[in-house]
Amino acid sequence: MSKSKMIVRTKFIDRACHWTVVICFFL
Repeated sequence: MSKSKMIVRTKFIDRACHWTVVICFFL
């Protein structure tokens, strides 16, 4: 697996976790 793909995946997971927390916070 290339390093750039892992970085993109990590960023995506981090973003998803962030939005889940934000949505739960507002609900």
